[in-house]
Amino acid sequence: MSTKSLIYVSFLPEIILGAFALLIMCVDPFLKKREKVFSTIISIFAIVVAFISNLLFLSRDASLITFNGMIYFDFYSNLLRGLFLLIGFLVSLFAFKYIEREDLFPGEFSSLLLFALIGMDLMAISANLIMTFIGLEILSMSTYILAGFKRKNLKSNESALKYFILGGVSSAILLYGISFLYGFTGTLSYRGIANVLSKGSGFIGSPLLFLGMGMILVGFGFKIALAPFHVWTPDVYEGAPTVVSGFMSVGPKAAGYAALLRIVFQIFPFTLPLWRELFVYSAILTMLIGNLGAIIQKNVKRLLGYSSIAHAGYMLLGIIAADVMGMSGIIFYLFAYLFMNLGAFGVISIFEGKGEKFVTIDDYRGIGFKYPQLTFPLSIFLLSLAGIPLTAGFVGKFVLFGAALMENHMGLVLIAILASLISVYYYLKVIVYMFMKSPIIEGEEIEVRYSGVALFSVLVCAFFVLYLGLFPSYLLNLSKEAVVFLGI
Repeated sequence: MSTKSLIYVSFLPEIILGAFALLIMCVDPFLKKREKVFSTIISIFAIVVAFISNLLFLSRDASLITFNGMIYFDFYSNLLRGLFLLIGFLVSLFAFKYIEREDLFPGEFSSLLLFALIGMDLMAISANLIMTFIGLEILSMSTYILAGFKRKNLKSNESALKYFILGGVSSAILLYGISFLYGFTGTLSYRGIANVLSKGSGFIGSPLLFLGMGMILVGFGFKIALAPFHVWTPDVYEGAPTVVSGFMSVGPKAAGYAALLRIVFQIFPFTLPLWRELFVYSAILTMLIGNLGAIIQKNVKRLLGYSSIAHAGYMLLGIIAADVMGMSGIIFYLFAYLFMNLGAFGVISIFEGKGEKFVTIDDYRGIGFKYPQLTFPLSIFLLSLAGIPLTAGFVGKFVLFGAALMENHMGLVLIAILASLISVYYYLKVIVYMFMKSPIIEGEEIEVRYSGVALFSVLVCAFFVLYLGLFPSYLLNLSKEAVVFLGI
């Protein structure tokens, strides 16, 4: 394959997503209201085609830098792009009838989702800090608009405004960090920066390097929702449309970790003592704040918002371990988190009804045996999020906690186990309300209407939560193969 062909092949999924996003924007204005569903169908088709193209040119042996030194073409980028496309596919399925029910705009939603996926891809395949920043901003701009997609809803508008303001501040901090790093090393290439830092131990103690590195980590901490940069999460998740909240809980988090792993282990491997201690304190704060905050929540979306903060802290243990087991554990956990958290938000989007009326835990009283096709999968998702054995969440936590323990972080692991035990209370609380509580007023249970597409999506998520809990070895092995390309 020629060099020119390799450039286009390495960038093919993004080209496909971009072309179809523009196609939807051009076609949607000419569709009648009842034909608007074709925009969603086109976006699903685009994601499937991009996923197939990613598989066809899978690179499991070589690690190449293409596109004038801006893009990595390796198995790590292929695997993470596959994860992002799975996220987009499931979100599109959940949004298929949700958008129609809430009288939203399928064309705009679909094109914004495709652009968000492009941004996520760029963050995973980037070999240059400018490309990483461009990907982050494409993702952020799309997500800001999606968060406020219910234009006539005040909570949705508030959600978008908060996210936009805080996101703009975090992006500015990240860009300042990149500029400091460029001033220190004279390059923005991952390999170029690493080469400069590897030439002398005197660089490691430089205040300029420490400041630039710290600001970059702060910028990513906001996107991943690490404490103390987590404050936006519950409010934004509560106000955003539920399918968007589901996307935000897994998409930006996965893209942030994908980029952070590359930066930490391809740019800063020589500064391990500097950033590891920062991550330890952040992980402790993130796990405790997330779980303790979730206990008092009555709104299910806010509960899952605090829960997502806690899970960001669990995944941070893999970076702190700084070995193959920890890194592969993060990738496995991202896949597991995709199915269990997006599945939970999918069920919530069905239960809440038009206008998102039923979103409190009290609304779930007594519906367990009335809608078993939805409540049993939701129970599986919640048990997996709690880390109960035989689920994907348990395996993910076992690998991450085990990796940290092998690197002698006993105290950190004990705190993580304690935090995980706290989470069992509020996850089981929802299950207890569904199966063991009676409605406050008899006959006022949620009346649920759902499409076959939504039910299919829920069942797919439940299947993979159980499958990865029972047979995790294949994905764990793929994850280990992928992280080798990070140079660990």
